[in-house]
Amino acid sequence: MGISLNTRMLSLAVISPHFSLVHYSNKLYKEKWSPFKSSVILSSVASCLRDYNIGSVVLSSPTESYQTKELNTLYQSIKELANEYKVTITEISKKSLRNLCPEGEKKNKKTQMQTVVRFFDELVPHYQKEMRNKNKYYEKLFEAVGSLLVASMDEK
Repeated sequence: MGISLNTRMLSLAVISPHFSLVHYSNKLYKEKWSPFKSSVILSSVASCLRDYNIGSVVLSSPTESYQTKELNTLYQSIKELANEYKVTITEISKKSLRNLCPEGEKKNKKTQMQTVVRFFDELVPHYQKEMRNKNKYYEKLFEAVGSLLVASMDEK
């Protein structure tokens, strides 16, 4: 399972052992940060862990400048939750997502998303919509799926 989040957005992706995308979701939490909001986010992660019998989690972690106290607490809670479910957890930096970009191409978010779409064509409509969006909405979803791709490349 791949997870990319901030204090407003949670994106989850699940890839089967046969490398097919079996679940992906993007959830927006607009309300002000609170313990309740944290518990709602954690329950979404727990539900996915339960429903898909997850063996490992890849957590896309933001650069230090984007890490807030609340976000760090949330990441720690996700790690504890994974531990409860006896699931291994790997953290992937945003920088390592650049490894998705083919040699000779710009190493940016657009190229990363294009690479993800090459692997999972069911994400094409989301990619097209994201390219039209003024405010990026699906970026986190592509990070969640991309983190799974980077982790699978690291395993080989």
